[in-house]
Amino acid sequence: MVPSTVQSAPAIELGPHREVVLIFYYSVLVLGAQVGLPLVLATAFFGRNQPRRHPAFINIVIAWLVYGISALFLLYEGQGIKTQQRPGFGLCLTQAALIYAGSAAVGMTNIALVVQLWLEFRGSRYAKGSRGALLSLVVTPWIVFLGFFVFTMTLGLRDPSLVSIQWTFYCTLSSPILVDVVSGVSMASLFVVFLFEVAIIRMLVKSSLQFRTANRTSYYLAIRVTVFASYSLVTFVVYTIMTMHPTLIFPYLFLATLPLAAFLIFGTQKENIQLWTKYCLRRRKAGRINALPPIVFKPGRISASTTSSSSPSAYNVEKRLPPTPKSGSTIV
Repeated sequence: MVPSTVQSAPAIELGPHREVVLIFYYSVLVLGAQVGLPLVLATAFFGRNQPRRHPAFINIVIAWLVYGISALFLLYEGQGIKTQQRPGFGLCLTQAALIYAGSAAVGMTNIALVVQLWLEFRGSRYAKGSRGALLSLVVTPWIVFLGFFVFTMTLGLRDPSLVSIQWTFYCTLSSPILVDVVSGVSMASLFVVFLFEVAIIRMLVKSSLQFRTANRTSYYLAIRVTVFASYSLVTFVVYTIMTMHPTLIFPYLFLATLPLAAFLIFGTQKENIQLWTKYCLRRRKAGRINALPPIVFKPGRISASTTSSSSPSAYNVEKRLPPTPKSGSTIV
């Protein structure tokens, strides 16, 4: 029988500064997953005069968005900061499944993006002409996501005692097999990304200035992917420390910055910043116009001389009326 709430108690003691720690944790998640990444997607789809974004780039933004929003489930339920009640079983299991599946999907979308960049720099026909290659790069991460999600949900429903809130910040499953598989996929993804990054950097170093100018968009995106891969390497080290010492607070706070880091690295492109700046200036200008006092027109006074000299009809009104004729007489 499935319980209504999670049975395990939190194992991390946040101390007297519990609210401050949780406010920081959820604040960086909200900034990245609810503000930054949706803004990048909205700009890519609806922004005017924006360059066409590759589906692999859109994929990685969506993957980080899913991961960030799933980490906010406890906050959505109202169990995030002040309350210490145990969350509902269904919500907790769903959050754990989305976090594990999202972690795997993020790793796969990173691979898809660097593979696409590598194909473009090599001038391969698969980079632009093959729909099958493009479809595989876009769909494969979400097949992996669906597989991990279904596996985690099945595991939690078969053994509800595995569903846990012991790490306080989000729900997990106390399954060494699941944790090892997700960690293995993340580590393998990071290794593959670095292999392709090294290959891309070698091609860029050997290439001419004309080649880099002709592939400027992909060139700058490759730099951003390299920066984020380096950040991901630090994240993996932090994740390893968290696995060995799960009661430490800092690793959880660092992992919460990942969606915000994804926004700052992938979203702050020149054309995006220019569009956002123009929009903000336009809104500010419109606000100033709306703040001006309304113009009130008051009726003026019209003198009799002005009226009589400028308007013939008014002059006729001012004329003396003729006498009323008597009965039986006519007006000459």
